[in-house]
Amino acid sequence: MANTIFSKDEIIEGTDNGEPYKFQAIKDGVEGSGSIYGPGIDLLHNNEKVFLKKYVDPAPRSPWFNAFVDYQKKIQNKIEQSSNAKQLIAGIHRFFQDGRRRFWQTIEYVENSKDMKKYLESNDTTWEQRMMFAKVFMFAMKVLHEELHLVHGDLKPANLLLIPLNGGTYSVKLIDFDRPILLDESEVPWITEGFIGSEGYYSPEHKKRQRPTDKSDVFTCGLILYELLAKEGHPFNYATVSADYNENAAPMPHLLGTFGNEESDRLIEETLHRMLEPNPDDRPTADEVYQVFFRAGGSIRPKTPETAQNHTRVTQPAYSAPVASASMVTNQSPVDVQALKGAADVVFLLDSTGSMSPCITALKQHINSFIEALIRGDESRNISPVEDWRARVVGYRDFEECNNSEKNAKLYRKFGGGGWLISNPFTRDENELHSQLDKLKSFGGGKAPQESLLDALMLVLKSGFLPAGQQDAGEADGGRAWRTNGVGRIVIVFTDAGYHPTMSYCAEKTLFEEGALYPLDLRGAGLDELQHAIESGFFKVYVFAPNISDYDELSDLSNVLIMQSDDEDEGLVKMMSDSQIERLIDDIVKGVSRSSSDFREIPI
Repeated sequence: MANTIFSKDEIIEGTDNGEPYKFQAIKDGVEGSGSIYGPGIDLLHNNEKVFLKKYVDPAPRSPWFNAFVDYQKKIQNKIEQSSNAKQLIAGIHRFFQDGRRRFWQTIEYVENSKDMKKYLESNDTTWEQRMMFAKVFMFAMKVLHEELHLVHGDLKPANLLLIPLNGGTYSVKLIDFDRPILLDESEVPWITEGFIGSEGYYSPEHKKRQRPTDKSDVFTCGLILYELLAKEGHPFNYATVSADYNENAAPMPHLLGTFGNEESDRLIEETLHRMLEPNPDDRPTADEVYQVFFRAGGSIRPKTPETAQNHTRVTQPAYSAPVASASMVTNQSPVDVQALKGAADVVFLLDSTGSMSPCITALKQHINSFIEALIRGDESRNISPVEDWRARVVGYRDFEECNNSEKNAKLYRKFGGGGWLISNPFTRDENELHSQLDKLKSFGGGKAPQESLLDALMLVLKSGFLPAGQQDAGEADGGRAWRTNGVGRIVIVFTDAGYHPTMSYCAEKTLFEEGALYPLDLRGAGLDELQHAIESGFFKVYVFAPNISDYDELSDLSNVLIMQSDDEDEGLVKMMSDSQIERLIDDIVKGVSRSSSDFREIPI
């Protein structure tokens, strides 16, 4: 099977330099940003519990795949050479590649740990704990920057594991080193891909697609420390985020408690404020921040909570950050998931041959449930709502069959509602989306076991991008163009057939109107060209398909996730049956929600 997401009890085998590895997943894998992860056991090393991570991006076909693998191993060697780093960073036990050449890591499984996000969400987190977390966190960052010369690049509370020790103290483990940056090296393998990060935790320069530095990490540390220590909580309003949101000065923080005396408190408040300076050169180093915490002394005397509004603020520019009371900070999540209004453009790319009729009917019946779940989100499972959505339906068949004669062309017009590709514009209206599905007719196919999926997917990806400043216009390019600014771009494919491995679409050869809509010649193109289109446009593709070998090759592409049923003949029908459709919708919503917050912007 080519399923990209591994399942509970699945056996995973691979090698590294000839050495065999064998693991078993304990739970279903969870989709992350460019990877699938979950707990497992090492079957060849005393059933040791590990954390499995399978990389989807880059995939083996990616031109920077080998460089990425070498870069990861180089980073792990640096960590292994530092006794401090081994204590403060979740170690990578093993690297290996499976039978499809997918890159895997097995990472130290940290027992009895809880990430900082959960502590921030809890009303039971004490001021004493908050002070201790701040100190161990900044010591870890000092080691990362000073000893390893390494930039994390994707810091957030969920990537900081806190482990309780004897005597009420804690240690910290930094996790999620998917694309850290070596300060000593001028280039990184993924330079053409942009630099990943998490919405709500970018520095100004990172948000502008510039290479993050150690001072970028310091800015993100400042955001986290505001949430941990300050009455203001997170200092920026991400409900109305703009491209330059954090170029404005943050409010001066006011501590939720005291570090023992007014002089220490004032120095810490000033340091936190400096960490959020828009200019990286004006920010302190991680070591300087740690030294401020280290020198803070005196007894611990929690202050009587008072609202931040009672304090005098520094003068603010036109942008005004939200104000939170002490009680609000202890009750809110690190960046309130309901305040992050995700944005996504979604294309449903449907095989519309005759055998797909039951699946298209199932989608018609449940498309409203999908939209409702998408807008609602689920805070308890970290599924952010995607309130700013657009979607469209595109049907596809076999290009050669539809265009091999005028007779066939007339049949498809009469019974299929159009040619091999049925294209609709983006809409924000649920009723219009339902109408696009209603108009899609299941026709053709049957004789040929393969359809023109690669051609259709390429044309969808090549539908153009809306110009900067016209992101809500929607009329450009016939309503088919993608948005670029702060938007996840997702294609969801449903098919019950295989696909031609080589594209054959040519605008001049089509007997239908799509020749004018897509004036391209794709003849001879294949998976390599498709991979380039996916990576250059930062798309995420989900494919629901039968369990046939065709999809082994497609699963080798970066940012393509394949979901297959065990049943080769009736697999897709069973996946979309009444008993399974709700789970399927849930999986799609989680993927779209994650993609809407993991977006990367395209410079136009």
